[in-house]
Amino acid sequence: MLDQEPLCDTEKTMEHRWGRRVAVDIPVRLVGEPGAIGTGRLADVSITGALVHTQLQLPPLALVEVILPLQNASNDMRAARGCVVRQCAEGFGVEWCDLPPGAIETLLRTAMAENARDESDETSRASSGH
Repeated sequence: MLDQEPLCDTEKTMEHRWGRRVAVDIPVRLVGEPGAIGTGRLADVSITGALVHTQLQLPPLALVEVILPLQNASNDMRAARGCVVRQCAEGFGVEWCDLPPGAIETLLRTAMAENARDESDETSRASSGH
């Protein structure tokens, strides 16, 4: 059997995501079971899961709590609980246990609004010749 590193490149693997994937770059704290603690960055997120770039190594099917830096939010609204469903050199993919976690719903709304605003600004600059 060949030793191959699992891929997180979705162009080379089957995609099972239900929701729209939104590219983000958000620092997070990670609490895995049993007792693994680390930090990472959300690279993309959807209502069903996320790609987390991290040095923390968790086995497939491990439960992990992803704690977001949301201001003025209760602890329940800042944390999203998920299960590790794939691993890659950059970190791991997580599928959320609850669909969608409140923290992720808030994050997606904010990220999608920012992306739409950025696209609108680019369109305005392009049409004005700048």
